[in-house]
Amino acid sequence: MNRFLILLILFLLNFIFLLFEISLNHKLSLLLGSTVTASTIVLSVFMGGLGIGALFNGFLVKNLKKYLTILTISIGILGFGVNYILEFIPNLYELNLPQFIIVTIVSLLILLLTFPMGGVLPIVANLLIEDSKNIKSSVGNLYIFETLASVFGGLLTGFVFLRYIGVENTILLGSAISIISFFISFKVRDTDYLAKQDPVKSENRSEKDRYTLLKMTAFSGMVIFSYQIFILRALKVYLTNTTYTFTIVSASVIIGLTLGSFIFSVTRKIGFKNLPKIIFIEAIILSISLIVLINIPKWILIPLHNNLSEPILRIGLPAILTSLLIMVPISIVSGYIFPAILSTYIRDDFVKESGIVVFFNSIGIVLGTIISGFFILPLLGVYKSLILLILTIVLGYIYFDKKINSRVYPPAIFMVILITPLFIWEKKILPPSFSIVDREVLYYSETKEGTVSIGKEKSGKIISFINNSQVMGISYDAVKTVKMLGYLPYLAGLDPKDVLIVGFGIGGTTSTINNLKTVENIDCVELVPDVKSSANYYMEYNNGVEKSEKLNIIGGDGRQFMLKTDKRYDIISSDPTHPVLGSGPLYTKEYFSLCKSKLKPNGFVTQYLPLHKLSVKDFNSILLTFANVFPNMTLWLGQSHAILMGSKSKLEIDYNDFYKRAKMIKDRWFYSDPMHLASVYICNGETIKKNGGGEVIFDDKNILNFFNPEAFNFDNWEKNITTIKKLYTDPGEVFRNLNDRNRVRNYKKSRELLIDAFIEKNRGNRKAYLQLMKKAANINREDQEIPFLIRSEQMVR
Repeated sequence: MNRFLILLILFLLNFIFLLFEISLNHKLSLLLGSTVTASTIVLSVFMGGLGIGALFNGFLVKNLKKYLTILTISIGILGFGVNYILEFIPNLYELNLPQFIIVTIVSLLILLLTFPMGGVLPIVANLLIEDSKNIKSSVGNLYIFETLASVFGGLLTGFVFLRYIGVENTILLGSAISIISFFISFKVRDTDYLAKQDPVKSENRSEKDRYTLLKMTAFSGMVIFSYQIFILRALKVYLTNTTYTFTIVSASVIIGLTLGSFIFSVTRKIGFKNLPKIIFIEAIILSISLIVLINIPKWILIPLHNNLSEPILRIGLPAILTSLLIMVPISIVSGYIFPAILSTYIRDDFVKESGIVVFFNSIGIVLGTIISGFFILPLLGVYKSLILLILTIVLGYIYFDKKINSRVYPPAIFMVILITPLFIWEKKILPPSFSIVDREVLYYSETKEGTVSIGKEKSGKIISFINNSQVMGISYDAVKTVKMLGYLPYLAGLDPKDVLIVGFGIGGTTSTINNLKTVENIDCVELVPDVKSSANYYMEYNNGVEKSEKLNIIGGDGRQFMLKTDKRYDIISSDPTHPVLGSGPLYTKEYFSLCKSKLKPNGFVTQYLPLHKLSVKDFNSILLTFANVFPNMTLWLGQSHAILMGSKSKLEIDYNDFYKRAKMIKDRWFYSDPMHLASVYICNGETIKKNGGGEVIFDDKNILNFFNPEAFNFDNWEKNITTIKKLYTDPGEVFRNLNDRNRVRNYKKSRELLIDAFIEKNRGNRKAYLQLMKKAANINREDQEIPFLIRSEQMVR
């Protein structure tokens, strides 16, 4: 019974370790920014805290059972406390504290929480291992148990807890589980078996050998986490960026560690002198994984894309198979080598010595994470970084084999000679669509925050990507939408001076705002600022806006920038990637409230709203959330996309002023007929609230962050634009002096027919599309956009 209780405590505490890591990473991404820099800092501090905790707890412990009780209650209380204190971090930004001070405070909070976590494995293991002669088998079995618990915790957190109970409640659940462990610990008897036995004579190594083992475990930690960082960057280019996708990737790593521990517990025969061979095997496996990685689009992604129709399979299966092939094998080696080193290092004080091993392993992890994420990856890119890692592993093998066996293994020298020339080969990690459609690569750049790829198709069409997300294209519909984001506040009567734009893209919205004569300053926050290098390929659409003296491109997370800045803006325009591709935090009540707080009294917020790849509920939820923050909001329709516009005061547009402003717009890519622009007004916030059909989206339980199979239904766009058609109201509710009611009715009726026509086109029914378009043209002969669209369709066909 005592053994069962100790194992239960071990399971529960390791279950919450990954729960805390995933939940806190999610929470802190909203506070520190959803950037590689922020996530690297969080991961480094988290792992560093575990290592420091393992080391110092090993020296502090006097009574195992009592100390286990202290650890469990400490984790529970600190979980509650850290979660509570983090709620006040946004207030620190209002004090204009430097970013490094805020990061330091957050890091200290994470260290406080992870410090007691680090002491769990050494203490629990010491309570469970009964015979020092079977220490290898026992360590292997415990490591299996520990990693399995982490797998369950990680999968349930990523797939269930965050989605259904939210971030806050998930962290509180983890704290509650630790407190449950605290009460269980009272039933545990102190069974320090190893303290009553002689040291492990068969594994009694010299201090020099033991120091070599510590360097080896640090090296192993550095390798596996460097590999994870490089591969995760590649997978952001290959796979759909959803919470579920990368939960699968993270879980596959832990599954590999579990399998490696299982293999070790079964074999247990590896001796001290054979440990370097495991490192050499690691280099071979990584080399094979690199070949697989390069060919993932051809071998897995494209065949699955062509043969699977179910959205859940098209999203989930590629992530599962990719992870199995390139994450699990290398993780198996890492899962084998850690317990092998740990059990070899232990001599006479399991708690202290296992704490030292975990500490050195954590040092390697932290160094690998920081060096790889901040320096190697931005400098070399994914492919060359992996080549460098393979060479580093081989050189590590040579070093450790020389130290332990006083020799150099000839195949290792041959492998160095064979791999080094591969640095010359420039291998690009491109989105899978580059393998489907024959594209010339015009521009390619791997930066710290993402990969920018620009391709040119045989038709001359140019397409840009940030990671695997296509930047807004250059179709008439897309260009019209991004320009409306910039022009609508001006048309509504605003003469803006200071503007904030979240997301540069191809520079469409930025160039539109730059054209307004009253604008003096444009702050554009872009997560991957190197995307501006692609702007010159779209000069026809953006007028070379990246060279404008008014423009200040700021690298980073737009949301976090607004937390930090004390500036107020006339326009805040958000044109992020699609919500299901990772920009869900830019569609929550908290984000919209943050935008509102940074507006000048008469300012406007404009927000891009896609109609595709959103379930009806998700679409209505975004509308409802925006209306909840901006009761005076208005909804406008581009063509296949919508625009949300919010203000602090009720919007009343003088049509006479609107008319003059529209006539002053000289933009060859924007049809600026005043009545046409007035007719794309859909409704106000009051109408949206009456419509319902969704729920307010909060940061804590953001439904857009999670994969919803319904979001990929083909008919979603049709359902959402049908919703818009139902919401379509008379422009007179927002326009004053719109006196020609017959013209208004004609424009409204033709606009409704246009929506029906777009639906038929989406269904592939070209004949019905043209018939409805011509009918709309007959009803409204003034609107010259309609014949333009008819001619465009006829030219394409």
